[in-house]
Amino acid sequence: MLDVAEQIVEATPRVGLRLVYGADAGASSTYGSYDEALASVPAGPLPHQPCGADMLYSSGTTGRPKGIRDDLPDREVHEPGDPLVTLFGSRYAFGPDTVYLSPAPIYHAAPLRFGGWVHRHGGTVVLMDRFDAEGALAAIERHRITHSQWVPTMFVRMLKLAPAVRARYDLSSHRVAVHAAAPCPPEVKRAMIDW
Repeated sequence: MLDVAEQIVEATPRVGLRLVYGADAGASSTYGSYDEALASVPAGPLPHQPCGADMLYSSGTTGRPKGIRDDLPDREVHEPGDPLVTLFGSRYAFGPDTVYLSPAPIYHAAPLRFGGWVHRHGGTVVLMDRFDAEGALAAIERHRITHSQWVPTMFVRMLKLAPAVRARYDLSSHRVAVHAAAPCPPEVKRAMIDW
């Protein structure tokens, strides 16, 4: 897709750093190599680490996708002050021992932001390439997942697994399952709680 990326250079003059990943690295005069840029960064914490902000995309009422840019906070990443980090960290007991499973793509708001909040508390985020009911259970066992976030449809798919399949995995590390994005039918929620 480098040829497509090259077409937007002129229309995005305020972009200060352009990187390309993969086979096209080094094939462009306007895009640097992601791997080379990553290798040039020291392994330890940087002396100045300003807080970032995510950029979500919406087509809203226009039907044309656009990035929604928030103002950047005026604090370092390790400094307190983000009310959502504080709220969700205390509500869900996020901390350095948290291992969070994101079975949904991070281009959606909740998976992206929950992953960021876990990282800000020093935890680990495990991303699935795509949701698979049994694969999610295997990931919980393999990575000793403590926290996760789901949509109700994922709950339904896991509940439809044969009881023997569901019992095959050690899920004892799991402490918090958050559901969002749509109302969860009470019978589905009850079945998940009972499980």
